Amino acid sequence: MRPMLSEDDLAVALSADRAIIYFFVEWSVYAVQGRQRFAELEFLYRHDPQISFWIADVSDVDAPGAFIAGWLKTNDRTEINVSLAACTGNGSIVWLKHGAIVDAVRSAINCDLDDLRTRTESLRLTS
Repeated sequence: MRPMLSEDDLAVALSADRAIIYFFVEWSVYAVQGRQRFAELEFLYRHDPQISFWIADVSDVDAPGAFIAGWLKTNDRTEINVSLAACTGNGSIVWLKHGAIVDAVRSAINCDLDDLRTRTESLRLTS
């Protein structure tokens, strides 16, 4: 998983056919445990170069990935309000296709690996 450290990294993720971003905060048990689940998901797709996996540290306003909060607020059209969940320590995941959010979960730890795999497979199938 690649760290989301700058606007350039975000641009790379948005320009990819398929990308998945995990929103991490160091002070949340949910996010720490969810990061492990996300790593397991990435391992399943380790040989698939068409899907890029990213981690955005949004632990506080000075965190390396904090800049992404503005983009997420503008582009979050999900019913779960992932922009709020991401910054409050839930360990959220968003699936992107050609730069658009096509799926999201509020908390990775509340999903089993099979559910995350199914969502990732749906990302491959959508046009």
